[in-house]
Amino acid sequence: PRADVDVLSAVSGGGYAASAYASHVAASDGPPPPVEKSDGASARGSLDAWYQLAACRVIARMQDNIGYLVTTSHSLLRSPGKRRGGAAFGRIFDVPAFAAILVGMPVANVGTFLVFWAMPLASVVNLNHGHSMRAHLCSIASKYYWFPSIAIFCSVVAFIGYVCLRLLERCGGASWIAPKSPPNHRRWLFFQSTKIALSRTALVFLVYGVLVVGAMGMEQYDYGRASYKTDLKCACAKFFDWDQYDWTRADYERQCDAAEPTPLSNDRSFTRQFILVVAAVFAATGLIAVLGAPSLLGVVARFVGPLTGILVVAYVAEWRVFGPVTKQRFIWTVMAYNAQLWSVLFFSSCALAIAHLPSQHELPRTLHRFYARSLRRAFFADALDVPLGALRDDFDRDDATEAKERDRVVAAEQRRSSASGRPA
Repeated sequence: PRADVDVLSAVSGGGYAASAYASHVAASDGPPPPVEKSDGASARGSLDAWYQLAACRVIARMQDNIGYLVTTSHSLLRSPGKRRGGAAFGRIFDVPAFAAILVGMPVANVGTFLVFWAMPLASVVNLNHGHSMRAHLCSIASKYYWFPSIAIFCSVVAFIGYVCLRLLERCGGASWIAPKSPPNHRRWLFFQSTKIALSRTALVFLVYGVLVVGAMGMEQYDYGRASYKTDLKCACAKFFDWDQYDWTRADYERQCDAAEPTPLSNDRSFTRQFILVVAAVFAATGLIAVLGAPSLLGVVARFVGPLTGILVVAYVAEWRVFGPVTKQRFIWTVMAYNAQLWSVLFFSSCALAIAHLPSQHELPRTLHRFYARSLRRAFFADALDVPLGALRDDFDRDDATEAKERDRVVAAEQRRSSASGRPA
């Protein structure tokens, strides 16, 4: 009887409902055998009722577990069991588990971004441009050039090469140079990979240049320049050399504290103001989306997301590059910079990155896994998923049972016909 269903089709989230229905069908005892009528026809009423009963079980279980993430309709302390909700613990743990997932995933994503991107890129900026950036901040007469001209030049060259290849592809020249057909498919792959490599190269060098300029600009916005701020000038004199400011020793001792420098305090913060602006933009965008333009929120997120990532990396680079001079704090009033603290953070991030590599693709799926597990426990029969292979085997067994039952009915009808002298 189940072979009468050839296709079970579902779209998007409806796949959960279809899979739940299939699990209830597979978990049932099986439909009653068809009843053969005297004219050879098969009675279908019992089979249709059996399918409807499976659908009723699905609907009833969904209604009972409509709050599949958080609910108070069940006992708060006792597990509902597989027959009702499938939760391993009482529903009182729903809120802590859901809150832990919602809070833990953003925290884990931020931590992963800091470990894999912010810390390494901040070290690269410091190695390549750190000294020249510190000299520019302190306004020391130095020949060091801090602007990332080479990175910008490489980005422009790579972008021009990418544009040329795209124009060649648009004009049909790519098919002549590297046709997409054997035996020239390798040339076509080389052409495409070169185009992608140029675009990625342009993007990498551009982002690096933006990081250097951003870190320099943020530091000058937060702390000013040593040419017109005495506290910063004293910090620079301790780090470089006080006589480079045309000070005598007496001038230096009169204006500055020769003891270990204390962390400088900034009157304003570019990062805090950026966060406030982003929050205001998202609030306004969310209001506009509610009023009738929901796609606008996604458009804004596509621009604000990368800018926020660049800001975070530039903020870490700012702390690493200028911390040796200003002893500035990483987070408001805590974590003043010192070389030992940076070493601990950097090598710890390296160790975490290496340890995290085997599971780096699984972490973003945690929220989806929690969601899918909650749906399975709430809606599936006995809170268990049914593999398609097992479902197919179950169908095959029922087909075999039906064939045997049909043969038995036909054989019985033939015996009755032989006994009565009528042809079967």
